[in-house]
Amino acid sequence: MERVETLQEFTLRTEWRAKDSLRIADGRFTANGNLGTKVNPDGTLTNPDNPEGNWYKEKYCGNTLVFLLDEETKARLGEIQDKLYAAAGHMLAEPLDKPTFHMTLHDLKSGVPSAELVEQMAASEKVARPLLRAIKTDGVAKIRMKASYLFNMGNTSMVLGLAPVDEENCERLMTLYNLFQRDESIRLPYRLTPHVTMGYYRTGSFEESSLDGLKRVIDEVNREISLVRPIEVELSTEQLVYQTFTDMNHYYTVE
Repeated sequence: MERVETLQEFTLRTEWRAKDSLRIADGRFTANGNLGTKVNPDGTLTNPDNPEGNWYKEKYCGNTLVFLLDEETKARLGEIQDKLYAAAGHMLAEPLDKPTFHMTLHDLKSGVPSAELVEQMAASEKVARPLLRAIKTDGVAKIRMKASYLFNMGNTSMVLGLAPVDEENCERLMTLYNLFQRDESIRLPYRLTPHVTMGYYRTGSFEESSLDGLKRVIDEVNREISLVRPIEVELSTEQLVYQTFTDMNHYYTVE
């Protein structure tokens, strides 16, 4: 089994985002080239040619394991999302519905709908759901987290990072993650970076001067959660669920 990452290692791996996560090249900020699979040119998230909502006609779908969040936490995150869109809405896609806010524990399979993806999702479900049941059978485990930084995630989205409050909670979280890393069929090539997505970018690129509002709100939110109104989040294995999704705004809890 993969070694559990310590809190010190986690902090060293992620703390650079506290400085400047925005990537500017030649005076422009360019959204990730893969973003077009999730976001339409007009900034919407669903397939405009799919009024019936058939999943196999959607742009992007998949399955995942996520922690659902309590209403108080989602309300607080909604305040941050509102600030973000007020300051930088011109470069952000359709807002994510606040009730869908969650923290992903483990990405399973996702992509443009295809017969191959359907097979991959079915195979990963057979691995993930029994592990999920075993976790829940062991009793309820709580994991205390705190908001760390609002940052740019790979020029794809703006996210609010979460960090374990201490070594014990870090070990609980990373042990859960590693349980799903045991099976090669769903093993991910990267470590867990806990976060809640606040919004995706529109596709394309933007002049650096148009990022002033985004930079301002990043600084404002990071100051607030660090010094004025810290955000603590309690994750619970009771609220760890297996979900499928048909776009970034439509998630369905299966178990």
